[in-house]
Amino acid sequence: MKKGFTLIELLAIIVLLGLVFAISYPKIIEIIEKKDTEIDEVTINILYNSAQQYIDNDTVTYPNTIGESYNIRINDMILNNLVPIDATKYKNKCVRVTIGTKNSYRILEC
Repeated sequence: MKKGFTLIELLAIIVLLGLVFAISYPKIIEIIEKKDTEIDEVTINILYNSAQQYIDNDTVTYPNTIGESYNIRINDMILNNLVPIDATKYKNKCVRVTIGTKNSYRILEC
């Protein structure tokens, strides 16, 4: 009596694993992309709050005039230890903050 699997049995297992992978792969990619988007949204919110703190710490350079907009370099905020997360993805960008408007911010090129 021989022990082991036949070639047909191994091929059947490979085909079944391939089907499971083909069915689950798009859903896994969708979940990963959704989480990446959520992480980016949270990161941008943290960067905005850090920019608000940066402006509040330097009222001479950035007076709190309602409607005034400022571009704050993310690299400057990182150097001043105002960003509590890894923001190297945004290091060469700016946060545009408009005074007096809640959640009025954008990440843009400096």
